[in-house]
Amino acid sequence: MLSFLPSSVTNTLLKFNTTPKLIKFSSNKLIGHSPSELYSIISNVNDYSNFIPWCTKSVVTKNCSVPKEESVVKFKAELGIGFNSFQEKYTSLVICEKDKSALASNSTLFTVLNTTWTLDAKKNTNSKITNLNFDLEFKFKNVIYSNLSQIFLDKVSLEMIKAFEERAKEKFGKPTDLNYFFDDKLNVKVRNDITENRKFVVGNPAENLKSTDVGSVLLGGKKI
Repeated sequence: MLSFLPSSVTNTLLKFNTTPKLIKFSSNKLIGHSPSELYSIISNVNDYSNFIPWCTKSVVTKNCSVPKEESVVKFKAELGIGFNSFQEKYTSLVICEKDKSALASNSTLFTVLNTTWTLDAKKNTNSKITNLNFDLEFKFKNVIYSNLSQIFLDKVSLEMIKAFEERAKEKFGKPTDLNYFFDDKLNVKVRNDITENRKFVVGNPAENLKSTDVGSVLLGGKKI
């Protein structure tokens, strides 16, 4: 079925789940850059293939018109993903709200795809600190891809978020120290709780969902 996989592996993956599953992944993390800085990177889809692992192509193919009263940018983009002999491409509709969020959906490779980045400035601080929420919900059309994604999802998602952080560092310099931040309201320097919380859920809404809490980690990947 898939030429880049040995037949024994393909057969094993087919037994893992016989139909594609709806998969949900979420990550919440503090980033030492401002929402506007992170937004400029997340919304620049044309640049993705230059820094995101396994992204082989990223091209905005069409800008979509929106009503003047809506403060959003809407466009279609074609993205390619690949490693070794595995190569695929898909088209998504992307909607961006300046300095706040970005949403990608309606992909041709999936029956369901909703990717949402939400950017919130950390309250009571005068530092460049953003509370980044990354939510991903997808269901592949292909059962092999669906089963593979369950194996590699956490690692791939971590690598992708890390790539955005490194790109922000390249463009805007060293990030704000997250060990401490200055609380404007209290007028004191406060120690920060630097954690990333990640969770993914496998299953369809009508089924008993299998939920896996993959824990909290310090920035840098060390588990606590």
